[in-house]
Amino acid sequence: VKGVFNIQPIAMMGHFTNACTVQQVFPCRVAAISFKPLGCHALFGFSMQTFRDYFTDISHPRLYHTLQSAKDIDAIGKAFDEWLLQILHNGLHDVTGMRQIIAAIEERHGNITVEDILKQFFLTERTLQRWFNKTMGINPKIYLRIVRFNYVLNQLNRENFLLEQIITTAGYFDQSHFIKDFLRFTGCNPSVFKRHSGTEMSRETLKGILESIQTL
Repeated sequence: VKGVFNIQPIAMMGHFTNACTVQQVFPCRVAAISFKPLGCHALFGFSMQTFRDYFTDISHPRLYHTLQSAKDIDAIGKAFDEWLLQILHNGLHDVTGMRQIIAAIEERHGNITVEDILKQFFLTERTLQRWFNKTMGINPKIYLRIVRFNYVLNQLNRENFLLEQIITTAGYFDQSHFIKDFLRFTGCNPSVFKRHSGTEMSRETLKGILESIQTL
């Protein structure tokens, strides 16, 4: 993201598709909460597609002053809890349909087609696309690929696994397709990832995943 901008004391930042740097120009304390896209939309009603590469000011005077006077992490946590409970009290945005679709996708480990989803939930492709852009910020095909890929990563963390069985369950046509996808997302082959699965995801891996998502 090109350019420089000032972020308000309490801001919600969306998913940034390019590397960016956050710089503090004065001493401050930072507390962060991570929301999944669907939960973020349900709580705040943000359109997740327009929220990419963007932030919005959600500063609330009462919350701001409470955080300013907080003495420890417990007090900070309590302040955020009370704030989120107030938002919940005001009512959630309805995401029932999307929750059902996400559950169906995860149950199949991403091994389901867009056409199958349309038939199962009696939707048009245009409606499904609109729902995903609004609540997830990405199109359904990309989400299916992410779920499938995450399933494979989780399986590779096991001590013993049959690669052929995993990729078949995940919906890959053959091992060569899986290897190509794996290299594109992580920058390494499965055996290398297996040996280093205990380490945190590298910056290069994150960059590879973001670049893959952008070009799909």
